[in-house]
Amino acid sequence: MKKANEETRIHECQIKNVVVKYIASVFNCDLELQSETYHTFYTCQIPLHSSGVDVMSEILKILEVIHWRDLKGKDIRCQINVYGLCIAIGHLRKDQWLSFEKFKEGVT
Repeated sequence: MKKANEETRIHECQIKNVVVKYIASVFNCDLELQSETYHTFYTCQIPLHSSGVDVMSEILKILEVIHWRDLKGKDIRCQINVYGLCIAIGHLRKDQWLSFEKFKEGVT
């Protein structure tokens, strides 16, 4: 199970909105999250450049959703760093996580 440390916190969140956009020749996906505990909103900004399909398919697989449109309303866990940025998302009940930094490095 992913553990929080002094620099991060784990929150239970709900995905309130999913926005896929095309800016400056790069696809991006924004997951707008609301923390159930702190009633705080976070945004995961995920660049979907060359590996974008891989990132999106990994998100769908980890959260056990078939289509990206079905992400809205899904309850998840998210790891938030000291700057308030979502650095990883995970299944609410299972130990399945996607760390965005590790994914960029090729480790999921």
